[in-house]
Amino acid sequence: MYVQKVTGIDAKGELILSPKTTIEACLMHDGWADISKKANLTSQGLCKVPYNSQAYAQGDNIYFYYPRTGYVAGFDADSGGAYLGCYRHPDYSDASLGVRLVVRPKGTSAKIGVK
Repeated sequence: MYVQKVTGIDAKGELILSPKTTIEACLMHDGWADISKKANLTSQGLCKVPYNSQAYAQGDNIYFYYPRTGYVAGFDADSGGAYLGCYRHPDYSDASLGVRLVVRPKGTSAKIGVK
């Protein structure tokens, strides 16, 4: 299995992709994963250590879905924010919103209405 990232968009509107990288050793079962220490994650951000309880603990764990061959995860965004979508299958992809570049003049704030 491998991971590949979208790193940009070229002048023709085509995706610029990173090289394919083999997925590092990580948990290979769904379940609660310990994220309380940086050492519990791979350099790719995947979980390596199971959590010792089966309940959510803010800042200490997440429910981790292990990587599967032939399935994808990606980010989705709408007017309410951005979300990680782990629908696991390419049939659930949707590029309707997309991402766009915003260039602000020097001296302006990144937040709307703030100067």
